Amino acid sequence: MKRKNKSYPQWWFQYEETLPNGDRKKKTVYVPKASLDIIRSMNRDKVPVVQILEALGKKASA
Repeated sequence: MKRKNKSYPQWWFQYEETLPNGDRKKKTVYVPKASLDIIRSMNRDKVPVVQILEALGKKASA
């Protein structure tokens, strides 16, 4: 994010969701700075997206 020529880094987790009709929808979830190391570690260890979303307090769509 950039305001008045000053950058404010923000961290987002990007993932794809498959809809019932087979289409894919790209989504993003904000990662709070306090959770950043945990989420990076989970992503590096190839933890399923559903578990990462739960760690972020988001509900995965079924």
